[in-house]
Amino acid sequence: MTQNEFYELKERAAESQLPFKLVDRAAIKYIGRLEDNGNDGMPLSRNLYSVMGTEVLATDNVAKTLDEMSGFRSDQKEIVGKARGEEGVKDLRNYLASASTIANPNKVALIADPERKAVVNVIPVKDSVITSDDFFDFAEMFMDQNNMFPTEYEHGDSLSSGVTLHMGSNVPDVRTVTDGEDFLMNSYFLRWNLGQIELGRYYERLVCSNGQTEAVHQVESKMLSLDERSIKNMLALPGDEAALNSSFERLREHALTAINTRASLSELGFVYKLLSRYMVGTERLKELAPYNEELNYYQQRGFGKEGLRPHETLASMTVWDLYNGVTAFASHNTDWHINDNRRSGLQGAIYNFLLRPRDIKNYVDAYQ
Repeated sequence: MTQNEFYELKERAAESQLPFKLVDRAAIKYIGRLEDNGNDGMPLSRNLYSVMGTEVLATDNVAKTLDEMSGFRSDQKEIVGKARGEEGVKDLRNYLASASTIANPNKVALIADPERKAVVNVIPVKDSVITSDDFFDFAEMFMDQNNMFPTEYEHGDSLSSGVTLHMGSNVPDVRTVTDGEDFLMNSYFLRWNLGQIELGRYYERLVCSNGQTEAVHQVESKMLSLDERSIKNMLALPGDEAALNSSFERLREHALTAINTRASLSELGFVYKLLSRYMVGTERLKELAPYNEELNYYQQRGFGKEGLRPHETLASMTVWDLYNGVTAFASHNTDWHINDNRRSGLQGAIYNFLLRPRDIKNYVDAYQ
């Protein structure tokens, strides 16, 4: 990405920003769900809310996010719905929302889509929103102070839903985990939405055989408002050499363990579910995390489903093979758009999986 492309991205993000309104969470009251009535134009926007006396429609994702903020679980909703119907759901939803805002008053930005005439996103906000212009101005300051340059970007459904900006260092720091496993350690990303800016480091695995890189993301810091102290602290993070060394040693320790450790069926199943949440296709799932196939293999070899403990049962691959397969897919697959933010999201999730304690206890192994 050139500097001009960076400025063009800044302009496009500002132009694409959907209208929003900052309100207290306590000002949002659930009214009910509209009937279908054969209208296919807005199948997911039938949740009716009152916001400061004005009735608005909201998508199912917005309703889900508001429920999560107030602690209203989907299983509670299902139980109450069966027992007391929509009226019971409404009463409990509003009660929990009211109780949660009394204990923890907060604000949210409600983002509307004029074409759909509905609220399509809701973002928690600490004090005031962080606009796209604020974000790009901060990003430019961050790169100038830390000798970095923009490389690429990602976004969700649109630029207005948030941007992840990737940045490379003009002084690359390459370190070796073991023979043939080199990592570029000091690349960074800034992830923005109206409520926050996240700073993270991404490690680029340099794949010697084909010259490609496989990136994996790890969040380092979060800023909820653009106050002087928060800005100063985030700007200084890349200069913390001790933190970089500590981060590399953690990566190295877990990488070496993963290289020498077979994955368990439980770990394979965890990655299978993770990929499913990121809407990875069926064939890719079988290729990257063949959990069902390997579980069936054990059963065919006489290890019955009853009594089989997945966390004590070896899969056919090492943890490192599993990890690398997912990072390679996230970095290079052609199933997703190059700017799809599922790439960095999946890379961060699989890195967190790498850092987990391994299931290395009493194994059952049908692959011997």
